[in-house]
Amino acid sequence: MPRMNARNARNSDVKDRIVEAAIDVIAMDGISRATHRKIADSANVSLSSTTYHYASKADITMDAVKRVLGNYVALFRSQGPGPGQAERASPGEMLIDLIARMADDDRNQGLAWCEIILESSRTASGHEIARSWYDEMDAAWQDFSAVSGMAVNKAAVQCLLSIAGGMLFLVLPLGLSAAQIRVVMRGADPASAWAFSVPPAQKEANQKLSRKSLQTRETLIDAVIELLLEAGVGAVTYPSVAQRSGASLSAPTYHFGGLSGLLGAAEARLFSMSSTRYRDGLNWRGETLPRQRDLADVVTTILIRESTEFGPASVAHYAIWAEAARNPELRPMVSAAVGDRLSVWQRQLSALAPVSPAMPLICEAFFIGWSLRIISTGAPLNWLAATGRHLELVFRLMLESDGVEPFLYRLAAHNDPA
Repeated sequence: MPRMNARNARNSDVKDRIVEAAIDVIAMDGISRATHRKIADSANVSLSSTTYHYASKADITMDAVKRVLGNYVALFRSQGPGPGQAERASPGEMLIDLIARMADDDRNQGLAWCEIILESSRTASGHEIARSWYDEMDAAWQDFSAVSGMAVNKAAVQCLLSIAGGMLFLVLPLGLSAAQIRVVMRGADPASAWAFSVPPAQKEANQKLSRKSLQTRETLIDAVIELLLEAGVGAVTYPSVAQRSGASLSAPTYHFGGLSGLLGAAEARLFSMSSTRYRDGLNWRGETLPRQRDLADVVTTILIRESTEFGPASVAHYAIWAEAARNPELRPMVSAAVGDRLSVWQRQLSALAPVSPAMPLICEAFFIGWSLRIISTGAPLNWLAATGRHLELVFRLMLESDGVEPFLYRLAAHNDPA
């Protein structure tokens, strides 16, 4: 019996190493590029060990998903003060700490979470995993709030979680440090603190190309977007692009300098399409929206449309943002896109009341985070229906606050009936 227990312990240790390695591989390469061999190499075990414990990559991925999502739930459940302990940070302060940690010390956990949430959008089983995680996180944050004496209602919890998730999709692709994140969350203007890139002058560059070159470039971009919609960034390879587009294997290098350049062009196309829809809504009748309720109504419509009708395109768009966290060549394009979005938010919020320069960042983070919550979980009706109420709560508390930290504190302490 002792011998059997020792063997079981060794097997458990090997499985743990494999799962932790899978998380690292998912973070570094994305789920679609993870393989048994990469995971075995990262875990420093034989390939036969991974196939002994896991029949397929999907099985390893499932355990990795449970580990990552479970880590977040455990983190929140462990944060409340225990018997005899002093009170710990408020949920709002904890959110800032969490985002900063995910950018530095726990970066692989943050990236793996982003990959898992995007991948969850593709299958019914993925929807179920994401729904269970969000439900557990809602409950964990409410438990934490209760022991911290902050009795937060469910709507406020969901808003805080959405802001946290959306922030990860902003700070990780931009390669920001914890210090850069904290200075903005304390009120600095992201435009100066983070120095957003200027969008490339693509139209002027295109004017110098022949009609045939322009057609080939468009065909290649179309092929990449199709591959992104179907299977994510990992599906974009030289052979797959050649097969889908009918172009040569060398075409991406000739026309875009390689796959990174081609992905950047695809991101520009996806962003342009979404921004047109975004701006058409937020620039209602070519003017700023005069009332808080008007802004909430229009943003609700845009958010639901981007999460349902254009859900797959949104996933493809944010998949490239996640890839930028691993590939610095894509960061200028993402940086320009983020800067553009924040300028739209700044104009609309300033028409309602003077706001902190960091508030547009919170708006964009909530928009991304709530959109991905809807998309990854298969668009449950209860969460679609809550969109407008959540936006009204965020806008109201934002306009009543003189900075990001006061806003997060108000949201964390919000205790109106849910």
